[in-house]
Amino acid sequence: MNFDVVCKQMKWLICIKLTSCVRMRAPILPPAPYFVSSGNNIIDAVDVQLDDQPSQFGELGTTDKLLLEIRDLLRTKIRRKAEQRKKAEDEEDKKKDWKFAADVIDRVLLIIFTILFVTGTLIFSVTAAVVYRSYV
Repeated sequence: MNFDVVCKQMKWLICIKLTSCVRMRAPILPPAPYFVSSGNNIIDAVDVQLDDQPSQFGELGTTDKLLLEIRDLLRTKIRRKAEQRKKAEDEEDKKKDWKFAADVIDRVLLIIFTILFVTGTLIFSVTAAVVYRSYV
């Protein structure tokens, strides 16, 4: 079985099933909007001034070529920054999910510890009382 599948199943079990058992509210976060998707480019939709069309005088001049190169470089830079932001947001979402899973496990362990501590204290008290009365 794939490790990622096992991790997703464990996260689902902890975040969904155990959350309801320990009376915790699961966080409901709206999906974050992304600026760049795999095939579409927002800048291409907005920037219609300079297409790679020759000017009305024939061919592109050196200034137009430089402007086109600058535009392409800016598009590449913006696209790269948006992809890096998307990766960072995805990693942050994964961290939030695992932090919530850790909170659920902490709550479960707190409940188990409390039950064991209280029952252990009661058993010790009753045993001490019985032993004390048998000596008196």
